[in-house]
Formats: sequence, structure tokens, C-alpha cells
Amino acid sequence: IILESLISKRMMLFKFNQSSLEWLNFYPPLDHSYLEIPLLIKNLNMKSILIKF
Repeated sequence: IILESLISKRMMLFKFNQSSLEWLNFYPPLDHSYLEIPLLIKNLNMKSILIKF
């Protein structure tokens, strides 16, 4: 499967698929930690949503 995908040079379906909190922040927080961990969910369109409290 991997070899076939490399050979076929298909476009990525989700170019900005973010799977961790580190990718959602452009810079580290001031203390390099969170007071509370943000809640991440995915909607029906498979786009990540960040909900801050």
C-alpha cells in the first residue's frame, strides 16, 4: 500500500490534518504548559475543532 501510494503520487486528502496540540499552536505558551488541556473534537466534515473554555 505504501509503495503504491508513493508511485501513484496522489494528492493528500487532508493537507492540514492536525493530530496533536503542538501543531495547533504557533508558539509555545508562556509557561510551556496549559492551565487546562483544551478539548479537541472532530466534526462530521473531519476538520479539527479547538474548543477553549
